[in-house]
Amino acid sequence: MTDNKPDKKLTSRDRQAIETKKKIYDTAVRLLSEKGYDNTSIDDICNASGVAKGSFYHYFKKKSDIIVKTYNDVDERISQEFKSLPPDTTIFEKIVYAPMFQARYAIEKGLNYTTQIYKQQIDTENAFFASVTRAFITFIREAIQEGQDQGLIRTDMTADELSKLVVSYSRGITYDWCLQDGNYDLVDRMDKAMRMMVHSFMI
Repeated sequence: MTDNKPDKKLTSRDRQAIETKKKIYDTAVRLLSEKGYDNTSIDDICNASGVAKGSFYHYFKKKSDIIVKTYNDVDERISQEFKSLPPDTTIFEKIVYAPMFQARYAIEKGLNYTTQIYKQQIDTENAFFASVTRAFITFIREAIQEGQDQGLIRTDMTADELSKLVVSYSRGITYDWCLQDGNYDLVDRMDKAMRMMVHSFMI
């Protein structure tokens, strides 16, 4: 989880705030993984992290904001990594980068927490999760548009339409991994699926 303020020297208060928010978030992720979303209360999170309830509400308006923070974390990390891709990265590699990151991140967070994330996407307000302005989706769309501009990718569908197919497919694979209790290699499955799909976009 990244909360560092860029281009600004952090004060001791800034560092303490970052550490407190991280402690709350990390504790919440652990409890949600162990007990499930519905069985974990804000009081549970505060007690386990050793912070006052007011501190929780200072950083998070409600429990579901923990899930939103996870998606913000995904977008921030993808943004950082995407900017560091080598100049010779191919269009194909750019398109599949976000779905492959999604698979690796799911493994990093663990099956239980990833399952809770998907459950909450359905059970709570999901405008943020489905937003087409998220970095995760934007990078895919921009890579496809770049490929179309270079004459490498089909143009009978727009970059927006093709990117939505990629996102739907990658979400479906991750959901299936949760449904199957993580009984296969998610990264390997995502890689094979994305290669098959994106190759069908290429001219």
